[in-house]
Amino acid sequence: MTPSSPHSKWTLLAGWTGLLVAWVSLLSRTSLWWNEASYYTHGWCVSFLALVLITRRRADWAVEENQITKSFWLRPLALAILLLLPARLLGEPDPFWRIPLWLEMVSLSLLSYCFVSLTKFRVPWQAWALASAYLLTCLPWPAAWESTVVHSLTSLVTSFTTEALLWFGHPAETIGNAILVEREKVSIDQACSGIRSLQSLFSFALFFSIYFRHDWLRALVNFSWAIAFALFFNSLRALTLSLVFLEYGQNVQEDWHDAIGNTFIICSMTCLALASWALADKKESQTGTIKPLASKPVPWSFAGAFVLPEILVLSWFALLPGQPQPFSWEISLGSQAESIPEGVRKVLLFDYGEQGEIAFQGNSRANVIHFGYEKESAAASLCSRNHDPATCMQYTGVRLNDSDGLVRYQFQGNELLFRHYATPPDEAQGVPGLHVFWCSSVLDSRIDSFEFENPSIWSKSFRFLSGKLSYERKVLLISLSGKRTRKKAEADLHQVLQTILRPAGSHNEKLTKVSGSL
Repeated sequence: MTPSSPHSKWTLLAGWTGLLVAWVSLLSRTSLWWNEASYYTHGWCVSFLALVLITRRRADWAVEENQITKSFWLRPLALAILLLLPARLLGEPDPFWRIPLWLEMVSLSLLSYCFVSLTKFRVPWQAWALASAYLLTCLPWPAAWESTVVHSLTSLVTSFTTEALLWFGHPAETIGNAILVEREKVSIDQACSGIRSLQSLFSFALFFSIYFRHDWLRALVNFSWAIAFALFFNSLRALTLSLVFLEYGQNVQEDWHDAIGNTFIICSMTCLALASWALADKKESQTGTIKPLASKPVPWSFAGAFVLPEILVLSWFALLPGQPQPFSWEISLGSQAESIPEGVRKVLLFDYGEQGEIAFQGNSRANVIHFGYEKESAAASLCSRNHDPATCMQYTGVRLNDSDGLVRYQFQGNELLFRHYATPPDEAQGVPGLHVFWCSSVLDSRIDSFEFENPSIWSKSFRFLSGKLSYERKVLLISLSGKRTRKKAEADLHQVLQTILRPAGSHNEKLTKVSGSL
């Protein structure tokens, strides 16, 4: 069979089609991390920029005729197949498990290079490796690393903003991750920490370093600039929003929040691009022309290697049992129900929710917030994982201590698990103590209540035996103030639950539904 034979052309077309299908499938699942509430919105342009890097040195393509033997592509092909299929199998039931995404992208990139090496569009392996390394920046960081960076950045931004406000003549005091200034509380939440800017600038710093062919020293300097610009411009952003809040109020701040944020993001990107260009070797020039080579015979196995894992995985989960039964309980706040503020909705992205103050047992009262996610809102449900009370309430200046053990409540065949948080009363300020009970109930029991118990890798690995996961979720937050003991707080919690819990479908009152897009 010659490279120009009709058979060879058909196998080549099948290979390109299979490659496209595999990458579209992977990137469509990865895009769940690129939604508006994520730290990884830059991922939408990473794929395009990776192609730019590959074509950056197109004059070097196929400079010399090299012999592509079976020993060259067969071994990495076999390795890629062995990695690609398990990665798809592990990642399909839980699209938010980060390890399979990394494994799948690395193996698919290797397999794609083996295929392209047999075509006339032969790319030097160094260029392909660099472009693949850059493509990995669209994937989520390890969770522990990400959480550590977020908290560190938030603390730095809060400290800087406090000092800057003092310099501008506003008496400011840091309380947790909030700033108390002129009897007003300014919160520095996760979105204002600068993690999104830092991850975006890291990605673009790598792009510019590869594009301008920086050496290791220049690349290191470029990454240092990325860190500096992320911290500097995000601190200016937080300071500007704080000054707007103090001068014009919260409504004006919310109106200008996105515009101010986008302005500083553009400034940081522009500065990084200029710094990267300044580090480039201006004497370097591109010369030469593309020397096209004839395609090598492409075996049918390449097309199968791209699409077979996809077909096998989709077929496997299509044959497994359906989704779990719906929740058997719901929350009714009755006439006390109020809408949850829009700012909270923009962060949590819930489908429905309400809040209210419930009276019980004499004059005692409890603040209740309840919201939920439909099964179609997997990406939004993901966002709620990192918003436990201990994390979120520190941005309002309240530091909660996570106590040991869980509070269990049986209702309609379901066991609701509550994590208890508490803060002692401040006798000097006359502020009572606070008990907070948080329940994040996942419809699918196979998720193993990961908010409370992080499942092992082995437990996650065998989830494919029981089908896809359902991320339908209900979150319930109950706050009790006063000088209660832990035992008394738990007893009051049971009183509140007896008041607000109802069997599913037992009343006609509907929760406040959310419409529109973010």
